[in-house]
Amino acid sequence: MDHTVKKLENYSESKITQLKYIEIALFFISILIILLEFFLIFRPIETILNQSIFELKQKNTELQYISQQLQEKNQEIQEFNFITAHDLQEPVRTIGSFSGLLIKRYSNSLDNNGIIYLKLIEQSSQKMSLQLHSLIHYAQIGKQKNAQTLDLNILLDDVIAHLQPIIMENKAQIIRHNTLPTTTVYNTEFKSLLQNLIINAIKYRSNDLPIIDILYQKITNQHQFIIKDNGIGIEEKYREKVFKMFQKLHQNQHIEGIGVGLAYCKKIVNLHGGKIWIETNQPKGAQFIFTIDYQATTS
Repeated sequence: MDHTVKKLENYSESKITQLKYIEIALFFISILIILLEFFLIFRPIETILNQSIFELKQKNTELQYISQQLQEKNQEIQEFNFITAHDLQEPVRTIGSFSGLLIKRYSNSLDNNGIIYLKLIEQSSQKMSLQLHSLIHYAQIGKQKNAQTLDLNILLDDVIAHLQPIIMENKAQIIRHNTLPTTTVYNTEFKSLLQNLIINAIKYRSNDLPIIDILYQKITNQHQFIIKDNGIGIEEKYREKVFKMFQKLHQNQHIEGIGVGLAYCKKIVNLHGGKIWIETNQPKGAQFIFTIDYQATTS
């Protein structure tokens, strides 16, 4: 009996040991199955990721090439505009000069129509000469980048001092509502920006004496400036058009200019990494709002 029990105990221990080995084997088999499944799933994902990375690198290379080509073409266009405008100035001056001489020396030999035609030629050549000069100036904006950290209050003081003759002539009032920042700008260009906006506000005045309000506020990553006036205003449908070259909305002969000041302003604002737009000023007039980026001039 004892012998039988002993045999049963040995048999049970043997089976228990076998079961343990089977459990361990099953555990490792499960791990292998999981690893195999992971490998089978991961391989296609890895292939897709590698393909996507390769395509992104290709696209990035293409974009860099396109960007370089655009920069080169833009440079070529600017140089072409400059050279063309510069070379055309001389023949235009010649036309204007000889038209003036013909009127001066041979007016007695010409009838009224002849004199009118020559005066039209002279006036047109003068206008074209101004346009060519403006094109040259427009092409040069941003060419000589001279970024400086400046107190814009001092810079605005300089602009107002420079414009004193036109300010006094029109009895204009300029009101600075808050302190302007000290920041990095392109000195010459930023002065030109403020000067053009103030002149624009005075030039397109209403019957009231010009009042120009200058405001400033910080917004996310940008400085925002507002130039308000009480002038004749700008209709909404023209608020994009006025920023293009030679777009003079008011063909009043008493208002000087050929419609380039606001085009200069837009290019200068773009140079500083910002935007410029127009809104209505209440009860009348316009407000020119522009931003410049904090870091736009650091490169």
